[in-house]
Amino acid sequence: NLGDFPVRSRLSKMKRKFEALIQSDAVSAYQNLGVLSAYQTHYTDAVEYFKKALALSPNDEFILLNYANALGLTGLHQDALPLCFRALEINPLNFLAFQRANQMSDLYLFPEDVERSFEMYKNNDLQVDGQYIKKSDTSRNVMNFLQKNKVGISTYRAHLNLAIKVYYFHNNVHYLHRSTEKNEEGNYLSTVFYVPDASVEHIALLNSEFEKQVIAWLHEQPD
Repeated sequence: NLGDFPVRSRLSKMKRKFEALIQSDAVSAYQNLGVLSAYQTHYTDAVEYFKKALALSPNDEFILLNYANALGLTGLHQDALPLCFRALEINPLNFLAFQRANQMSDLYLFPEDVERSFEMYKNNDLQVDGQYIKKSDTSRNVMNFLQKNKVGISTYRAHLNLAIKVYYFHNNVHYLHRSTEKNEEGNYLSTVFYVPDASVEHIALLNSEFEKQVIAWLHEQPD
């Protein structure tokens, strides 16, 4: 698309500028390259750049959170969780670190980590857009529902990862809007992802891609 050429040209120039910076200020260079890659939805590249930046500056809370965010954008929220807690340990007043640790723990059904996020956070501000941050009741209720219906929690987490990967791959968004709903009568659990301004065709594509991912995952499992 020729209309995108000026933007792509500027991004290429920025990338070359940051690459040249590696010799004199590698931490800033890798940080900026990671941000640029994430902006271009090259999330795997972003992960590698933030990983390099963190190796050079292991106690930088902002690198930790950027690295965690990049991992989350590839669907690896469980790998991102320890990084959020490290950032919160370094700065117990960091609301973003607390928020991400809390939300990821709740999403992946780690109620002990939900409680841990509250224990580590040393500020009284526990609201986002007027809504209180969740405590562990939600994740515990979902865990009990899964166990009652004989669904393995590891299976739930694996399918959640697949859904998140599909969601981020096909949507240029950097925040996961979702809700989890239980159907007691039908004995099933639904995790709903909100896709802004999506057409019927786009939703059908997402569902189709998710089904393919699940089938591939099933073939990889031992009998």
